[in-house]
Amino acid sequence: MDLINKYIADQKPEHQEALEQVRQAIEAGLPQFTTTLAYQMPTYRDRKNLIHFAAQSKHIGIYPAAAAIEYFKDQFQDYALSKGTIKIPYDQLVPRHLLTQIAAWTYDHNQ
Repeated sequence: MDLINKYIADQKPEHQEALEQVRQAIEAGLPQFTTTLAYQMPTYRDRKNLIHFAAQSKHIGIYPAAAAIEYFKDQFQDYALSKGTIKIPYDQLVPRHLLTQIAAWTYDHNQ
């Protein structure tokens, strides 16, 4: 079992489907990557860290870096944002197409 599968399997059962959707959306946007755990979060890398996600108590945190948050902020008006975080509450649908776009943008802007 790879690190990200294990991470998701170790989370609350009611959160696992949303976490898997986040994983799939991120991976769909990255042409190549390796995975690791950094800061105790699933992390996608290609020469350097590109994007992380983590299960929090009330939301999934997506951590693509501040520049990506700034670039996409208008598309995430229904979500709490901070300088480097998108918070997706477990009771809201995961915006898969936007997460795929963010992952692709992050990849393109970190090469």
